[in-house]
Amino acid sequence: MGLVERVTQDYVSDEEQLYRNVRGNLVYDEYSYDLTTGDVTFLPQAFKDREKEPSVDRAKLKDFDPEQSRISADNGIVTLITQELRQIGDVRTLDDKGSPVKHAVDVTADPIPKKNEAHARIVVEPKVLGSESKKKKAFRLLRIALARLATQRGWTLEPRNS
Repeated sequence: MGLVERVTQDYVSDEEQLYRNVRGNLVYDEYSYDLTTGDVTFLPQAFKDREKEPSVDRAKLKDFDPEQSRISADNGIVTLITQELRQIGDVRTLDDKGSPVKHAVDVTADPIPKKNEAHARIVVEPKVLGSESKKKKAFRLLRIALARLATQRGWTLEPRNS
């Protein structure tokens, strides 16, 4: 594969669909249902990640089959659109001098060879620097925005136990 092909393959375009696995058991507090309307609301917990870079799968590299992204039989899948993530603009922090810093949200390809070539990560640029509490606050804002986008779209693939 030539360099141009590799760079093109690694770039996550604005129109790309991204699958996020959401644990199906309600005890994980990743979503809730309105018992009156049946509407689903995704919660920030659904986008928690140790590295503060939530994992997603690029749908086109999963043949647009969300079942391929389901980690557990009881989990569900939500679809996000790259362009909508890049338009979030809600992640802000203060630098060491107290000046506001706006962090752009992006999606970067992060294939895991022989395991998950479709793997990508939702990241913020520039990286959040400073105290752990500052990083946690910025990541919480990102997770709130991601949950809002997921709620607007609803389930792509419902959990089997719902």
